[in-house]
Amino acid sequence: LIVGVLTGLRSVAAPDTLRLGQLTDKRPLRQVAQLITTWPTANWPAAWAAPAQPAPARTDGRFAYWWRLTVQNNASRPQTLYVFGGNNATITCYVLAPGPRLLHVLRTGSAVPADHWAYRHHDQYVPVPLAAGQTATLLVRVANRPGVLPFLTSAHLPRPSLNAWIETE
Repeated sequence: LIVGVLTGLRSVAAPDTLRLGQLTDKRPLRQVAQLITTWPTANWPAAWAAPAQPAPARTDGRFAYWWRLTVQNNASRPQTLYVFGGNNATITCYVLAPGPRLLHVLRTGSAVPADHWAYRHHDQYVPVPLAAGQTATLLVRVANRPGVLPFLTSAHLPRPSLNAWIETE
């Protein structure tokens, strides 16, 4: 049991770091991030501690899917990293400092209210500001909006899309 716990912690504590200076074009998250599947009620500490799994052939609306990656702004100026979450009901990006310590919670998606007029793709991008030299771990949660309809109808649609990517300014 202890070996299993230590193995899980080791994979979380030392993920590969993506340096923004190496990101010249948009990159699919499946190439640079680890995928975690949880129940929709799981919080970010549970996703942080969970082991990575291979991407499923088909997602299921009863689960939440998390992409976990560590990024570093290796530039001498602040930069914004954009997480494109696709056409999903809710996309929540948790920005974590080492420790882990929660820095920001950023939300978007077709079921997330906005305080401004809608424009093309406004509900698909999450802007993540990073200071010069800052390293942060991102937990990007993709899931359906919680509600009573799936419970009443046993319909777990739409399925969350894992076709997400990241890009810089």
